[in-house]
Amino acid sequence: MNRPSLNPMLPLLTTAALLVMLCLSGCGDNDPSGPGDDPDPVPPIDYLLSSHLLLSSEQLDILDRPPEWTDDDRWIIFTAGPGSIIWKVEAGTGASLIAVTDPDLDHWILGGYSPCGLEGGGIGYFQGLLPGSFGMHIMGAAASTVSGDPPPDILRTFSGIAVGLSENQISSPHELSIDAWGRRGVGTWQTTWIMHWQDREAESVLLTRPATGLEEATGFRISRDGEFVVYRNEEGVVTWIPFNAEEAHPLGPGTHPSFSGDGSQVGYTAPNGHDYVVHPRSGDDPVTYIGDAGIAPLRPTLSWAGDRIAFLVKNSTGTSLYVGHLEH
Repeated sequence: MNRPSLNPMLPLLTTAALLVMLCLSGCGDNDPSGPGDDPDPVPPIDYLLSSHLLLSSEQLDILDRPPEWTDDDRWIIFTAGPGSIIWKVEAGTGASLIAVTDPDLDHWILGGYSPCGLEGGGIGYFQGLLPGSFGMHIMGAAASTVSGDPPPDILRTFSGIAVGLSENQISSPHELSIDAWGRRGVGTWQTTWIMHWQDREAESVLLTRPATGLEEATGFRISRDGEFVVYRNEEGVVTWIPFNAEEAHPLGPGTHPSFSGDGSQVGYTAPNGHDYVVHPRSGDDPVTYIGDAGIAPLRPTLSWAGDRIAFLVKNSTGTSLYVGHLEH
């Protein structure tokens, strides 16, 4: 009987095919958990907090108070010694540095505190003692004011009784945030007060109410339009409430919250201390911007456009002022 002839290349082809199959099923697998299980990919970082130094502690004695923005986001407003002088610096390059209040008034009792951006480029701030005017004051400096010239206007005057102090007591607040028109605010003296000035004929009447149930909360800020208040509650969760209501809307864990110009976004420092979170007030998913692990933003404030933050950094030599770009 004739047997069919065997192809001498068949064993080689079979072996090669087997190797190809084995490679397709498991080659490149560095995960020892099992063949064919690819390691989890590292997600790309699409959102970055890019930080740049504007002013160092060697240039000015910058105070540990939240910086703010003018309404066009051109200038960052902050306080520095001696005393407490209101300054502004160009946010883009830091090239222009201007004293808003008189830099020669170097005593804290005549100082300006808690600056904020007002509509039209003006700058608002708190001043306690003011020669010739009794009580405590919210001042308004024009966009053109340099070293106290032209002199700032008195926007609002109020007594200690309105914020839980004695009638004749004058004290700068631990925290104070005022809206873009100087009509509404939230301030902390011994306790925190929601503040609303109502213009009635020739006078302005301040109506206040205590922030009931929020005695352990910190970091109060009002939105620039005066419609919302945000804070960090006693459990460390950033939370907002409507100005005229007390219904709480928690967003997420963090510190130092603030609003964008239209109040639609809330920004705050992430729990790790160097990332920054922007959370829609509507409750939609937040975006986390990955920061430099060597930079811990202190008291950051979101710009009106919501694309940058102004913040402080403290080290052994003092406090410096930074701007951070929210990039994606």
